[in-house]
Amino acid sequence: MSGVLTIQILINGITIADSLKLYSIQTHSNASGIAQAQITFVLDVASGSSAIPSEADAWIFGDQLDIRAGYDSRDETIFKGILESKTFISESAEGSRLEIFCQDNNYEPIANNKTFEFKFGENVFSSRLTLENEGGFTGVVSTQGNSIFVPGMEVNLQNFGKDYDGERTISTVNHHINSGDWLSEIDLS
Repeated sequence: MSGVLTIQILINGITIADSLKLYSIQTHSNASGIAQAQITFVLDVASGSSAIPSEADAWIFGDQLDIRAGYDSRDETIFKGILESKTFISESAEGSRLEIFCQDNNYEPIANNKTFEFKFGENVFSSRLTLENEGGFTGVVSTQGNSIFVPGMEVNLQNFGKDYDGERTISTVNHHINSGDWLSEIDLS
């Protein structure tokens, strides 16, 4: 994937205002657990004004949240859930931030029938692959962000060496969006 990273955050189906300055998004989903997301906004707090923008003040626990990301405005959902908590943080060195924590155990990402190929030296930023006695395998691969990755999806490792190459299953997906960059960290089994 290439192009300009685009992000949409919807609360109860309404896109949040551009006036809220997105700092980062972290999502976590696995095959047997509750999907979670944390969104952090940087707050411009002017002297004598409210620290939290009125739009964010209106968000309440249980509000439906949809995070979409993609390239060149071709955004796909990477997380759906409900608002669980809001945290206001003010630190002299870091400034003020608003962190939104969401989770959902009902959202089931739709796995497509494609098999994604992770090719060492081409589309893998970093990897840590472990072979264990008795044929066990675990691994983590980091690559450019992509909404295609979902727990349970089959992937193919190539050019890592005969011991590591082959079909693997995604057990966990973590998306990290920060400063205009999107990284997908994939746990394999």
